[in-house]
Amino acid sequence: MCLNESSRPGAIRKRPKMNKLIVDGAHRPGSGLDGSFRRVITRYSVLTVILLAAIFTIGRGAYEGHLWTGISTCIIDLDRAFFFFPPPVPAYSEFVHVFDDLPAEADKQFVIRRVWVWQEGVIEFFLLMLPIGLACSIIYLPRHKQHQDYCLLYVSMISMGFLVSSLCSCLIYAIVGGWGPPAPLGFGIFGLTMGLIATALAWLWAKSRL
Repeated sequence: MCLNESSRPGAIRKRPKMNKLIVDGAHRPGSGLDGSFRRVITRYSVLTVILLAAIFTIGRGAYEGHLWTGISTCIIDLDRAFFFFPPPVPAYSEFVHVFDDLPAEADKQFVIRRVWVWQEGVIEFFLLMLPIGLACSIIYLPRHKQHQDYCLLYVSMISMGFLVSSLCSCLIYAIVGGWGPPAPLGFGIFGLTMGLIATALAWLWAKSRL
């Protein structure tokens, strides 16, 4: 009678290793296929919200009417509209209604233009990115050690950059004063750059620990 090795007294029976993905999934919530699916859903949900924010801030931008008199420029605010459907060029009477020093009739050298103020839309987009990025940080950062996602990490980091840059701008405004926080567009671009650099450093640090 032949006995196999596993049936002998004192023999150690070895079991085949289970799939690591299954073992990890049993002990680590959010890993495996379910974790990947949730991560993809979170990523595209955040990107969709960012796209909608860009459409309703930059795409639906502010417009101004400019009247060049040959000496100075008179500016009036126009209704906000989408980029592909801008408001009509204002009539001269609209400027006369606002500026009392203009003549009743337009001179031949007067030029009226409609101007898209894209800077205001970009600043509003940066301001909307701040709460969007902070919400993404709350969702992503507690799990970033188990699941690295470059897109979600970048959105989280730029929100931190926007937060720091906006605080710096408000601090300068509180110290110096003026009509409002100075150079909001410049501080927004600074925060965006800080977020990009922080993302690259965090990604390289995570790769070095593998």
